[in-house]
Amino acid sequence: MSGPMEDRTAASLHASAAGSRALPAAAPPRARSVLDECVDEFTRRLQACMALPDDDDRFWERVRSDIRDLRARCQPEDAFAFELKAARVLAEYGFAACPPELMAPLPASHAETPGPRAFALPAGDPGTRAA
Repeated sequence: MSGPMEDRTAASLHASAAGSRALPAAAPPRARSVLDECVDEFTRRLQACMALPDDDDRFWERVRSDIRDLRARCQPEDAFAFELKAARVLAEYGFAACPPELMAPLPASHAETPGPRAFALPAGDPGTRAA
């Protein structure tokens, strides 16, 4: 007759042990990266472009402009990852073939372009070479 009593005692011990363990706090939601936000924005813009009346030339101009704008918004190290994700989004919407210039590199801004470097020969006898 000690069977049911042992079961209740074991259940009580198990419940108290489970209750005494601290439950892990729920992990805070992961902060969205700029890359994720840009991909989501590109998807929204693509859907908006698709909803416009058919105008293939303007469509691809808008898509190209969106890709360049959002790629520039990403961190420099994420620019290529954005292009890959944008291409995947285009494929998901049935665009298997895109104009080749769609993913063309961004033109370098004047601020990023290094200036000309001065080239000067060291002073010395032009007929001798350093050993």
